[in-house]
Amino acid sequence: MAARPHGSPVGAAVVLFSHLLFIISMAILTGWISRRGDTVRSGWREIRYSAIFFIHWSAFAFTAYLLEDPSGWIAASRIGSWTLYIESAGGHAFLVWIYYLVRLDQLLSVPAMVFLVLGLARLLAQAKLTPPDENDPAGDRTEGVREDGV
Repeated sequence: MAARPHGSPVGAAVVLFSHLLFIISMAILTGWISRRGDTVRSGWREIRYSAIFFIHWSAFAFTAYLLEDPSGWIAASRIGSWTLYIESAGGHAFLVWIYYLVRLDQLLSVPAMVFLVLGLARLLAQAKLTPPDENDPAGDRTEGVREDGV
């Protein structure tokens, strides 16, 4: 689980900020892949799926941190090796269910990592099949990359 208690409010704030930054960066990556039209190409398509799963995973982890650490709306305590007691500070049952759902974040992070590995493996396989340009003495594969790096 990505949600872990951080003793100080500063630690919780840093974690919340990092999840927001990660969501933004994955959204930018997803948009960049879509704008380039690479969603039809194998490799980039899987990386885009990975980014979408990572966005949702990070949103789940952000919500779990927000409910438990800084706000105190949820109090969770382990009462056994497989049992977690979840209680809402205001007696709101829906918050308990939301917290329970967002604590299942591995259901999103594992597929995200699988899609990332698949996408990178396919891009590597494509790069190995692409012969180097004869006019490029360095053998760089910069096909489709503009001079400004995009």
